[in-house]
Amino acid sequence: MKPHYLNNPKSPLYYSIHGKGYSAAKGHIPDFFFERIIHPIGQGGFFTESFNIDNVPFSAVYDCGSFSYSAKFNKGKISPLEKFIKKSLSKTGIKNEIDLLMVSHFDADHFNGIKFLPDYKLVLIPLLSQKQKIVLSILSTIGIIKTNLSLINDPKSFFKNVKIVQVLPDYFEPGDTYYDLDGSILENLPESYVSPVLNIGDKDNSIQNFPRMIKSNIPIQISIGDSKLTFWEYIPFNHNVANLSTKFLNEIKSQTALDYDQIIKYPTGEYVKNHLEEIKNLFKDKTKLGDPNDYSMIVYSGPSLDTCCNLIELKGEDPLWESFFPILKYGDHNDNSGDLACLYTGDIKFDSNWLPDYIESIESARMDLISGIQIPHHGSKNNNGHLIVEEFNKKSSNSIVYFISADPSIRYHHPDKETIENIIPNLKNDSALHLVSTLETSSLSVTIHI
Repeated sequence: MKPHYLNNPKSPLYYSIHGKGYSAAKGHIPDFFFERIIHPIGQGGFFTESFNIDNVPFSAVYDCGSFSYSAKFNKGKISPLEKFIKKSLSKTGIKNEIDLLMVSHFDADHFNGIKFLPDYKLVLIPLLSQKQKIVLSILSTIGIIKTNLSLINDPKSFFKNVKIVQVLPDYFEPGDTYYDLDGSILENLPESYVSPVLNIGDKDNSIQNFPRMIKSNIPIQISIGDSKLTFWEYIPFNHNVANLSTKFLNEIKSQTALDYDQIIKYPTGEYVKNHLEEIKNLFKDKTKLGDPNDYSMIVYSGPSLDTCCNLIELKGEDPLWESFFPILKYGDHNDNSGDLACLYTGDIKFDSNWLPDYIESIESARMDLISGIQIPHHGSKNNNGHLIVEEFNKKSSNSIVYFISADPSIRYHHPDKETIENIIPNLKNDSALHLVSTLETSSLSVTIHI
């Protein structure tokens, strides 16, 4: 790709910065620092991005949780997870607060560390339908997933005194119900939204005026000062698998020995607990009923299309797990000058029925900026991580680091050997596959400082 530079007069950073009167005529090029870190949190996810532009900071976090580190306190001492998060943050540009927190979905290993973060101002979560909430509540009650029911059913009680923005699904299932944060039914959902702007030079006012919900695939633009141009964007995508929650509930309804109305009305009640094994048996075949990990929100993070930077340093060492998984390797990755974008995927299950359309929806200019992609669900067997590699090969010639956040030493045994074997042959253009485990040397970072 042809990189754009910060000294390009078309760059928004060339224009006035936070009211100090800098202008293209004066030729001011601001100090610019950006750092992305894929933290070695093991079985979970913890990815941070921090900026500093002429001493104006901005920070974002995608997921914060793990099953590799216990979140429990022990005799007044801080928990292992809190200790890890605080130590990790000390290595970043994030100090007293986080401006944007993005939660991919509501499995505990993606959010159980949030309580150990410093203050955060704006939270981005996927909007769930009432059927999805019932399904997740049932799965939590019968022990198939670990979650927090208040996060699912009442996000305001979980994220106290924080602005919450819900990302609308790309598909609304007929006959399902969606609720606003105040408990009112959402009706007449808008067909379109203008891209919201978060001005880091006036954060409090920007957040106060931020919309309470946005459509999938609409960029959240990050700007600075009185400039109307932006330097960064986050694009969330909340994919709703058609009829997935209905399949779950219909399977329960088909069991005449079970009281369907009791289960739906009280998904966390005594009836469900007393019929735990019967209900649990219904959900063993994920190929038949689907997977609640499909409720994950993907986020594209990258420079605005008219602003790129010209220096990248990608740091990473061969993970020691190479001896555990000989086929899992960190390849010889070619730095793509200016390629700063990353695709975070949570635990989403890729499917050839919708993934090509999603990739197609990413503008070619953005596609050319991507140099990092998360393989979803810790490289598990059923989430088809190889499909994202195959689809990107069709659309991009970039050298990409595909990374897996997982911990092979615990009971899930992720990443799956078959998943790795399906990915390795498809690595093209000097792309690489990297396991981010609990080893400090397995972390990845991208840093620019101009």
